[in-house]
Amino acid sequence: MDRILVGLDASPRAAGVLDTAVELARRTGGKLILFRAVGVPHEIPVEAYTMTPTALADLLQRDAQTYLDGLAEKLPAGLVVAAVVAVGTPWQAVCAAADEHHADMIVIGSHGY
Repeated sequence: MDRILVGLDASPRAAGVLDTAVELARRTGGKLILFRAVGVPHEIPVEAYTMTPTALADLLQRDAQTYLDGLAEKLPAGLVVAAVVAVGTPWQAVCAAADEHHADMIVIGSHGY
């Protein structure tokens, strides 16, 4: 198993999902692709009310990328090959990212927020 796509959503359960993916990668010699799909959340930042839809998407992507980059920094060197954010419906974005990055496995949690 070369590439494992890890769907993360910043929920409290995400840490367990990441731990499971790290253990799978260690056992199989695989590498991780950290992934997060973003859409309009139930609660949006106050500054979003003054933004255009494009600017809001950029803000959400930027925050999600910061989250993934922070997680990647805490993992062993060389374990993460990419940290990717996509705007869209989570299931569609995960499937598209898995295809694009040639993932051999997808690790996700059962629920997010």
